[in-house]
Amino acid sequence: MLNLGVRDFKKGTGLIELVFVLGMVLLFLTGIVTLSLSSLGVKNKNTAQEETTRMAKKVMVDLVALRETDRAAFWAKSGSEDCGDGTNFPDLLCEITYVAGSCSPNRCVTVGVVVTDENGEFEARVARFFSDK
Repeated sequence: MLNLGVRDFKKGTGLIELVFVLGMVLLFLTGIVTLSLSSLGVKNKNTAQEETTRMAKKVMVDLVALRETDRAAFWAKSGSEDCGDGTNFPDLLCEITYVAGSCSPNRCVTVGVVVTDENGEFEARVARFFSDK
């Protein structure tokens, strides 16, 4: 006889279905936790990259301001030097490089700023050409 409305459960079938459903729920929750943790890691890396870029831009803005306010001190700089005292960006290393150009009769220099995090994982570079006219 064909009975389409009533299910004929054998012993243990409900238990197998329950174990299957619990496994699926655990798999789903594991995926959600893994996705959350990986997105937090990406956010931390983006924050570190933003900090290196922000410091490089800040150092360059400070150099432009130095050129405008104390031209003699700016044009006396040469070679390379460390920048920053580590208070605003304590986990970053910064170096400024001055490369003199041949802009006769005026002075000119290309200034490069390189900022890296202490692990060497992220780096930001900013360069600018200055001319004394």
